[in-house]
Amino acid sequence: MKRIIIIAMTCVFIFTIILPVSAAEKANRISIAFADMSKVFQESKTGMEALKIYNAFIMSKKELLMSKSKEISDLQSEFNQQSSIMNDAAKNKLQDKINELKQEAQKIQSDTQHEAMEKQTQLFEPISKELKALLKTIAKEEGYSAIFQITEALPLHQHITTPDGNSVIVPEVRALMLYISDDADITNLVLKRYNNMKGK
Repeated sequence: MKRIIIIAMTCVFIFTIILPVSAAEKANRISIAFADMSKVFQESKTGMEALKIYNAFIMSKKELLMSKSKEISDLQSEFNQQSSIMNDAAKNKLQDKINELKQEAQKIQSDTQHEAMEKQTQLFEPISKELKALLKTIAKEEGYSAIFQITEALPLHQHITTPDGNSVIVPEVRALMLYISDDADITNLVLKRYNNMKGK
């Protein structure tokens, strides 16, 4: 689940800000900066609170599914152990109950996946918009022509587990940053400015 959140946050914050420059500015050396927006999100006060709410939501759904799964497993064990001495009516009734619980579990899984996407949008998009606006402000103040997302090298494809427990393959296309000077990495500056902004 942590990997899902990290991937979701990285996807939200992989953006580049290009600001218009004058002809005179174009003649000068272009100044660029880099920021790890995943770190800003995960370590900012607002981001941590959003993640806490999201994780609590996911855990509540996971506990519900686990409870439903145990109920199905218990009834299935009862059916396997007692079916030889049960009449047809009793067996059919128990089997119907098992099927009903399985349908309920499937619906919970489907609803959870949909609700998780809505929860991400509700919690994370406002933060993404605020950070994007903040980056534009910092770029104008510091004279950056562009700010790029710091990324790490990952396999071209990786398996992740969705909220419903299924495994899916997600393509990853990321640039590898071989070297970034300390003065070009403005991650901590963005984090400090965002916390101060939200503190007000």
